[in-house]
Amino acid sequence: MSINDLTPEDIAAVELMIDRARIKLMQTELSFFGHILLQLKQEYKGHEYGVSTVAVSVDTIFYNLHYLHKNIKSTNDMVFIFMHEIMHLVLDHLDQKRIKDRNMLVWNYAGDHVINLDLFASGFTYTGH
Repeated sequence: MSINDLTPEDIAAVELMIDRARIKLMQTELSFFGHILLQLKQEYKGHEYGVSTVAVSVDTIFYNLHYLHKNIKSTNDMVFIFMHEIMHLVLDHLDQKRIKDRNMLVWNYAGDHVINLDLFASGFTYTGH
């Protein structure tokens, strides 16, 4: 599936959801995380980089618009995703010195699990798939 499979209205709706969640992070007690998010470049063609959902690097957040269009049901879902990705940075999950020669896929799944448990325990919700 390519980005061309989404209508301009679909893309605009996903981008609006992203913007609303970014604003929500900045206007709440979560503004620390919102500030980190605003420092990241945004790449809306994440699928071209092999991103199947949403991913983060040290300086960019990558969106797969197809995934977001299909799975994100609310601004709170998008806030959850942003918090999840930001926590990878905050917890230093991308540091090669920590990763060493570990299996990257297992490392990422373990990080995802810990982050999601923390977010759910802190009251965040996610209704997507």
